[in-house]
Parts: sequence; C-alpha cells; structure tokens
Amino acid sequence: MTEKKHKSTRRVWSWRQVVKVLVKVCYRVANQKGSHITLVPKCRAVQERTLPLQVPRHHELKPGTFNSIIARANLSKVEFLNLVN
Repeated sequence: MTEKKHKSTRRVWSWRQVVKVLVKVCYRVANQKGSHITLVPKCRAVQERTLPLQVPRHHELKPGTFNSIIARANLSKVEFLNLVN
C-alpha cells in the first residue's frame, strides 16, 4: 500500500519579509540585540494601539511566531498578504 505524501501548502515567511511589511505599516527598526530585531511604531495612530514588536532573525519563522507578530501589529493574514504583493 502506497501512501501519498502531502506537500505543505503553508507559506514560510522569513524575518526579512516580515520586517519589510511592518515598515510599510508605519513601524521602524529601533534596535537589534543578538538574533532579534525590535520594531517600534513611528506614526501616532499606530503608537496608540500597539506595542513594540520583536522579530527573530530566522530564515523561516514558525507559524505560531508569525501569527503572534502580525496579531500584535493588528494585521490580519489577508492584510499582510496584500502588503507583501
């Protein structure tokens, strides 16, 4: 009996892609300590509703880490995908 192996349909995001999108939505890189980058809001509208974000410098972010980062930035997955393109 042969089993079909399913390819993962989940998109893998790198730290560079995530930081580029966050810079588009009014964040700026404030600091890098070790393997983490800290981004802070640079627009007043964003400052009032979000906290600084830490993005690990990993070639592939785990799905939970990615989801947590975009949730803290008040972005949905659809909004994130629109900003990538």
